[in-house]
Amino acid sequence: MTITVLYLKQLKTDIKATINLITSKIDCKDSYYINLDQIEEMKRTGLVSFGSHTVHHLELNRMSYDYQFREITI
Repeated sequence: MTITVLYLKQLKTDIKATINLITSKIDCKDSYYINLDQIEEMKRTGLVSFGSHTVHHLELNRMSYDYQFREITI
């Protein structure tokens, strides 16, 4: 069980979490990022939902609208 789920269960409240993922880092070999198994485990609990934090974590204010759109929606 991930530390996020353990912490939320320990609070014993209705608080839920949303994690915005850098989608290109899912299943990355770097242990700093969570993997798909962890995402699925957290989602099953109903305590955690997920959103996109962009694909590559770039400075979007320096990008064209079309590039920003691709980074956010892929």
